[in-house]
Amino acid sequence: MARSTLDDWRLSGLPGLEDTVSLLVTELVSNGVRHARTQLELVLTFDGSCLRIAVSDGDPRPPVARARQELTVGGWGLALIDSLSTEWGTDVDDGRGKTVWFEIDTDALEFSA
Repeated sequence: MARSTLDDWRLSGLPGLEDTVSLLVTELVSNGVRHARTQLELVLTFDGSCLRIAVSDGDPRPPVARARQELTVGGWGLALIDSLSTEWGTDVDDGRGKTVWFEIDTDALEFSA
């Protein structure tokens, strides 16, 4: 869905954007499935320079970065989001759930030839 939306918005020509978005969306959604165990909502918005992707669930507990070790599978999600996005955060909705989001400044990316 995310790749299709990027294509519809003509953002698929930005180098590395599709792969980065796919990886980060996968991290947010898999964390929601694994930890929240509620319905999820994925929302993508683009204002012309900022791509924002948010995943909402019914669990009000914010994500917690785990200590990670080089050869372990888990614990890398928030580190990836932190290093590959422009900004990210969590908005808690008065105990009814949360939204974990990240943004990518597309003005900082160059179109591939």
